Amino acid sequence: MIFCGTLLVAQCLLLFGGMASSVSERLCSVLAAISHFLWLTTFTLSSSIAYDLRRTFGFSKTIRVLTTNRKVLLFYLSLAAGLPLLIVATCLALMFSVEGIDLHYGDEQTCWIGGGQANLIAFGVPVLVLLVFNFSCFLDTMRGILKSKRERRTLQEGTENQKDHQELLKIAVKISSLMGFTWMFGFIAAFSKQQAVWFVFIIINSLQGVYIFLAFAATRRVFDLWRGLVMGKSSGTSLHDSSQRIKDRTTTTSVRSTSI
Repeated sequence: MIFCGTLLVAQCLLLFGGMASSVSERLCSVLAAISHFLWLTTFTLSSSIAYDLRRTFGFSKTIRVLTTNRKVLLFYLSLAAGLPLLIVATCLALMFSVEGIDLHYGDEQTCWIGGGQANLIAFGVPVLVLLVFNFSCFLDTMRGILKSKRERRTLQEGTENQKDHQELLKIAVKISSLMGFTWMFGFIAAFSKQQAVWFVFIIINSLQGVYIFLAFAATRRVFDLWRGLVMGKSSGTSLHDSSQRIKDRTTTTSVRSTSI
């Protein structure tokens, strides 16, 4: 939920933040700094999710337990917000204290990081590092899931079939929708300097929220949860009973998911 909310606000600032440049230069600078922070936070949250998935389903794990500890969640959130805050604070300190540096927030056209080299160092390098980290966690997680499926299949004396491959592909697509891999097209476009690649990057990257919705919200389980809640209200069932049934279903699904 936090990841989706941060992504939504970051996308809105990217789309409409440029309008502030015609209103106030100071407002544009503030929005540029906030946008920089939010986009970095989006990637650090994505990396937190990637690491937690690897920690739970990784190839080297023999006991797979879902991490529901509140302290672990707070640690992830603190790290996800702290690293972007440190980067943005450093940029602001350099901008106001070092003369002649090609670094500023906002200009007459866009409310973003000014200076090509500054943009690369303050945003491109951290994003690239996080994407590489996400990809390594993604590979290890998929190896772990594949290992678990093979072990379960061996215990059940079954054989691989097309349905197993399709299920594994669905899991891979769902997880990858959270990892921000579409941003790799941005680096390809920057180095190739091809206009067509930039169009591909803009289109697929702007639809990341749609991918996440289709992967995690537009599912039969979510539909059944909402239907149970609505039907419970319409039939006069108490809200507590409906919530308890939803909680029981979610718990059952979570327990099943640990045997992937």
